[in-house]
Amino acid sequence: MPETIRCVHCDVPLRLPEQFIGQEVRCPSCQKTFTARLPEAAPPPPAQPDDEEDRPSVRRPRDDDYGPRRRPHEEDEDEDYPRRRRPRYGPSYAYGDRSGLVLTLGILSLVFSLLGCACGVLELASLGLGLAAAIMGRSDLAQMRNGDRDASGQGMTNAGMICGIVGCLIGLLVLLLSCLWIGFNIANHQ
Repeated sequence: MPETIRCVHCDVPLRLPEQFIGQEVRCPSCQKTFTARLPEAAPPPPAQPDDEEDRPSVRRPRDDDYGPRRRPHEEDEDEDYPRRRRPRYGPSYAYGDRSGLVLTLGILSLVFSLLGCACGVLELASLGLGLAAAIMGRSDLAQMRNGDRDASGQGMTNAGMICGIVGCLIGLLVLLLSCLWIGFNIANHQ
């Protein structure tokens, strides 16, 4: 039965009959001669202990095994204590995104201005919320154009600013009509 061996020079597998094992043979690939030997059997893997008592104890290192920890300072240039920084996953902006807040204020301003026809106190809340949404939206859009704020919320910020302006205008109109109605009623009762 043929045996498979490897050439010691080029590591090509060769199939040889058993009668050539231990003799000089020539590799057909690299044309060099070598003594044909059977590959050595791999040693068996070490036995695994069955009981936990037989296993060597493994202790995880603790923080205090490495000596006292110290907090690195910004002016610290020591190479032994490199500063750890949090990885950044995209561009960093000076200000966060508050487009949801601007949109919420604008929508509340619109709702309060429409409900203010029944209750005058809501008109004042509508004016305050609308002004806040308009001012915040305008400044946020300017910061987005300058690159200081994330521009992904530009649509929501713009919508909130517009809702705030419309809520203010409706609130002012209802407030003006309410004042005219009160003035007209006072003039008719005299």
